[in-house]
Amino acid sequence: MSKVYIDYANRILQSIVIELVNDDMLSKLLYYVNESEEDIYSLESLDNPVKTLYKNDDKSKNKVFKNKKILKVIEEIDVCMFVNLLSYSQKSTAYSTSATVKTMDIQVGILCHEDCLETLNGCRDVAMIDRIMSILNTSKIIPSIGNATISSVYALLDVPYDFNGYGITISLDGIRELDFDER
Repeated sequence: MSKVYIDYANRILQSIVIELVNDDMLSKLLYYVNESEEDIYSLESLDNPVKTLYKNDDKSKNKVFKNKKILKVIEEIDVCMFVNLLSYSQKSTAYSTSATVKTMDIQVGILCHEDCLETLNGCRDVAMIDRIMSILNTSKIIPSIGNATISSVYALLDVPYDFNGYGITISLDGIRELDFDER
C-alpha cells in the first residue's frame, strides 16, 4: 500500500486529539463520571484510552470528537470533549504574507453535566481545562513551530441547560510542506 497523504491541518487536529486522549489524568476525568467520592487520579488507568474514549466500536460510547457535532444529544450524566478547526490561513504580518508558514486556531471544547461536576479533585471541568492547558503548553508531539499557545478560555453558551461548557482556543504556526512523519 502506498503512503497516504494527510494535509497539515488534519495532522495537527489528529495530533492534538491523540495527545489529549492519551494523557492519563485527562482520560480519567473523561471516563470516571460517576466517581464523586473518590480521588479520580488514583483510579485505574485505561488500557487503551484512544479506543475507549475516541475510536470506540460503539460510537455512542465515544467521549471525544474531532468536530463540534457530538454524535448524540447528551441527556444523561456525562462529560465529553471535542476538537475542531476554527481558522486556518497563511501567516501574515503588516509587511508580508508567507507562502509556507500557516497559522491556525483550534478549539478544544468541554461539556460537563452538573451532576458529575463536583469531584474530590475539584470541579471536573476546571480540572480538565487546567490539564489540557498543561498538556498543550508542554507538547513535543504536536508538529508546529514552537509550542501551541492558549489564546483564550471562555464559557460555551449554546449548551444544554444541565451542562457547563468551556472552550479553549489554541493558536499555532506550522510549515505545511514538512513531512512530520519523518522526524
